[in-house]
Amino acid sequence: MQALADLDPGWCPVWDISWRRCLRLTLAHVKAGGALGAGPGELIVQGEDLAVWVAGQRAGWERLTPAQQWLLETVGVEPAAEGGAPAAGAPRSQDARWAGNLAAARQFHAREGHLIVPRQHVEITGDGDSGRAAVKLGAWLDNTRRRAAKLSPQRRAELDALGMRIVPDIVCLSKSTSGYGTPMALTLMRPEHDMWKPGEHNGTFRGYNPAFVTAARALELFWSDGSLEAGPPSSASARAAALAETARRHGLPAPRGRGLAWGLPFDRPGAAREVCDAAYRAGLLLETAGPQDEVVKLLPPLTVADGQLAQGLGILGEAVASVVGHRALAA
Repeated sequence: MQALADLDPGWCPVWDISWRRCLRLTLAHVKAGGALGAGPGELIVQGEDLAVWVAGQRAGWERLTPAQQWLLETVGVEPAAEGGAPAAGAPRSQDARWAGNLAAARQFHAREGHLIVPRQHVEITGDGDSGRAAVKLGAWLDNTRRRAAKLSPQRRAELDALGMRIVPDIVCLSKSTSGYGTPMALTLMRPEHDMWKPGEHNGTFRGYNPAFVTAARALELFWSDGSLEAGPPSSASARAAALAETARRHGLPAPRGRGLAWGLPFDRPGAAREVCDAAYRAGLLLETAGPQDEVVKLLPPLTVADGQLAQGLGILGEAVASVVGHRALAA
């Protein structure tokens, strides 16, 4: 997913493709030093009137998803000012926007004693002399928590000082924790929040004894050193190369993915299901993805051996050839 975001920050299959295109063009324009204050017809890039598009995003801000709002904010697009008019003046820098939002958070915290802010809450900052500003504090805090991993240490420290916990208090793990395919539920929590007595954890797979045995052994075998963590990149590169070659050989769209999680798309609905069926008959279990079963999804375990990975990719290649070749002959 990160690789797709690096290629296109607006990548999201549920968003309209024209919206993603305009966002990408706007981002490239801003990165090149361009401004967004032009009027209609004055900022046309590759046939797209970005000034009109930006004005439309500001006016329809409330109809956008939180992720879309955050992406727009990163390029300097903000919601329309009170009354529906676009925000005036040149776009503020990211540092300036952060400072304004942080000031609103500090004001709320000083008044309320916490940062439990409803998403729709708007905090009014400033006074009559310096000017007043309406900060969508709830939405900003929600978006900031979602991208906590990308915050700088300084910004993390600023939020920590207000009691905004970026490190989770409780983490729920499940299913594959056992390391052997046996189901197991596991919940991690800070000691100060652990009010449970033995046996009170009500996870679906909380008491399957063989899973406890295999999980303990998995920790000893796979996590006692850094070999497992260092292993996936080499396996991932081998998989990426094999999938790319399969796609090239059969004229398919380019595969997508990151690490060991990859998808091989097809340009015909249902083709991926046929490939998975053919692979299953040859001894390989695969799944499909996409609203029309148009993507073969590959999710092998981190512990997969190189030989097993090569064997599986070979079966996949033969399954693709049988489906694509059969269709070509039928045509």
